[in-house]
Amino acid sequence: PTNRDAALEYADTFYAEDRYEESLVEFGKVADAFPRFDKVYHWRGDAYRNLKRFAEAESDYTRALELSPKS
Repeated sequence: PTNRDAALEYADTFYAEDRYEESLVEFGKVADAFPRFDKVYHWRGDAYRNLKRFAEAESDYTRALELSPKS
């Protein structure tokens, strides 16, 4: 992806349809392309949480806070 916001919104379309595994793939692509984009870690953390993958969710939430402590 070249436009981080558009890529994040695309990933969110899967999340909004409760297609969490697919959203994780897309959120991962955004995180790879834009590793300092805090929102992607928060949103991916939400997908992990919904899948009850709590350790991965916590890791992503921690990364989001590291990148944007005032969020």
